[in-house]
Amino acid sequence: MKVLVFILPYPNFMNKIIMENQINKNNVKILLVDDELEFVNILKKIIQKNYSSVQIANSGKKALEAIEENPPDLVITDICMPGIDGLELMRRATKKFPETRFIGITAYDNVERAIEFLKDGGIDYLHKPFDMNSIYLSIENALNKINLQAHLKEANEMLRQQNIALNKEINERKAVEAHLRKMQNELQSAKNIAEKANQTKTEFLAKMSHELRTPLNGILGYTQILNREKDPKPELQKRAINIIHSCAEHLLLMINDILDVSKIEVNHTRLEPAPFSLPHFLQNTADIAQVKAREHQIEFDYQLLTDIPKSVIGDNKCIRQVLMNLLNNAIKYTQKGWVILRVNFTNSMLECFIEDTGIGIQNDQLDLIFEPFKQINDKRIMTEGTGLGLSISRQLVQMMGGEIFVESKLNVGSLFWFKIPLKKTNEIIQPDTDEDKRHRTGYLGDRKRILIVDDSENNLTVLEDILTSYGFIVRSAKDAYEGIQIVLEWQPHMVIMDLILPKMDGYEATRHIRKIEFGKSIPILACSATDNDPTRQLSLAAGCNDFIGKPIECSSLLDHLGKLLSIQWEYETIKKSQPEPPKKINPPPVKDLNKLSKLTTEGDIIGIQEWAQKILENNSEYNTFGKHILELAHQLQLQRIQELLSQLRSEQLASKENDK
Repeated sequence: MKVLVFILPYPNFMNKIIMENQINKNNVKILLVDDELEFVNILKKIIQKNYSSVQIANSGKKALEAIEENPPDLVITDICMPGIDGLELMRRATKKFPETRFIGITAYDNVERAIEFLKDGGIDYLHKPFDMNSIYLSIENALNKINLQAHLKEANEMLRQQNIALNKEINERKAVEAHLRKMQNELQSAKNIAEKANQTKTEFLAKMSHELRTPLNGILGYTQILNREKDPKPELQKRAINIIHSCAEHLLLMINDILDVSKIEVNHTRLEPAPFSLPHFLQNTADIAQVKAREHQIEFDYQLLTDIPKSVIGDNKCIRQVLMNLLNNAIKYTQKGWVILRVNFTNSMLECFIEDTGIGIQNDQLDLIFEPFKQINDKRIMTEGTGLGLSISRQLVQMMGGEIFVESKLNVGSLFWFKIPLKKTNEIIQPDTDEDKRHRTGYLGDRKRILIVDDSENNLTVLEDILTSYGFIVRSAKDAYEGIQIVLEWQPHMVIMDLILPKMDGYEATRHIRKIEFGKSIPILACSATDNDPTRQLSLAAGCNDFIGKPIECSSLLDHLGKLLSIQWEYETIKKSQPEPPKKINPPPVKDLNKLSKLTTEGDIIGIQEWAQKILENNSEYNTFGKHILELAHQLQLQRIQELLSQLRSEQLASKENDK
């Protein structure tokens, strides 16, 4: 059936619609589908007046091919066609191209078919015959919907992007807030740790004040006594020298502990592995511990659990420091019973076990004892020292690639052990001979000239006195310029160069000396109170032959001189004497013991010395006790004196109870 009735549209009406919707008609693609070819061609010509891109198809099959090849914006299709009708065409096309819109045309009065078409996605349908206003209006409505949906889609996409951005911003804010909370927690935690560390250091400094004053009291006290005495007796001079030396060594040990922790923390501690005799090293360490244990009147035993190699490669100074720290602690905190050192060596791993029957450690303190400035808090023991030994030991063991452990039971005892890797070596290491342990008295051969460059008058005086006592000819300079002039004029055999000098430092002075013809081969020994690896390396780079740290130890200085000047030393003759068997201690009355206890609590070394000397002079009955107290005071063993006094008081009280 052919229906070819068209009514032309009103131009003003169409223009109004076009203006209102502002549709770019040149971009709209329309496909006309009808099995009546004549109708579809006429419809095309009419629609092309307003829309330039119009295609036709005379069957549903051809329409699908056209849609597949170039998807249109709008399809105007006859609903009732043979084969693939308009409804089926719309269903198939919109599956693949959901944005394409459909307008249906039908010549039949089939409302159900039209409703089905609209339900399945059709925008509109027209009933033949229709006027052209209707077709244009339907097309404009369809395009408006397409445009609206495009805008809606764009708006939805923008909204989706905004939601994504908003969610991202929310998540970022949450992340920032979480990060801020984490930072606040970390800052609070760091603040708490810092406050705790400051508190610990404050307590440490307060304790160090007492610990430092004790040996200083001995040093200052005896220097005042010697200054006061016009003609001090030889016995007093010797006793004063021994006390001052003992106090100074005690001070140096505490200062070295503090410096060791500082050097480890800033990575200035360097391992110096070298071959050494392991059996001799362990036996020597055990011998030192044996002496200390005997002073505390406890037993000490040294046991080898396995065979050990004769020679190994490692840093024996660090290993000795760890061993002595652990052994000293075990002896210090053991009032009765024993301390045992057990050694095992398997698979190139050295294991040392230090077990004691001391006071033990509470479980809540086991995690703290390796922290700096921590000491076991037990009123039964008067602790001495810096509280840095275990912290240093752990860090040294870790530097050597090992581990350190502890087990302890309160009032039963403790077991510390560590393991470190050591390489075996076939190199034969000769242990120190008796000659090595004797005091040097001088050297053979021609007298050596030594120049000392140091801006400290005290340092110059000490070094001059030490060197001249061994037969060296000494000159000194207080700055680098004077030192360089003396090198030119005097041509010394060796220079001891302080690195920190006014005007020109020791590094630059060394470089100047090396430019002098004579100075190219002269041995230069650098010395500095900044005793660390960077300073040592800088001095060697400047041209020094070796380095020694301040305070300078006499034996170490002589070792350096012997090496740099190829000196053959002369030694004193040592007469071996048998140790006296221990005597039973007969204590003085309780009144005198109370006075001694008060002096010990106050840390009055001079007072203790004078008290013991008075006991020796006034009553021979208490000679053994007086000598023992004098010896302990010389060694600054205040803790041991207190322990001895506690033991004697207990014995005296028990004796009185028995008498009753």
